[in-house]
Amino acid sequence: MTLALPAGDARTVEIYSNNSKNAYLPRKSIENKFHVIPNSINHINIHTKTFTPEMKRVVVNAIGK
Repeated sequence: MTLALPAGDARTVEIYSNNSKNAYLPRKSIENKFHVIPNSINHINIHTKTFTPEMKRVVVNAIGK
């Protein structure tokens, strides 16, 4: 899964999930920080996993600083 993040200005964002067992970043990072490129759409890879056959909703947020 890819998170498409449009950015008007260069900045650093942090990625968070409301359920880290079902949606998480491929590389385990303590801070989960990414630098975004200005005036473009930035793509951030996110891994998803489920432990049951039922559908689950997960919220992924990108918080800019």
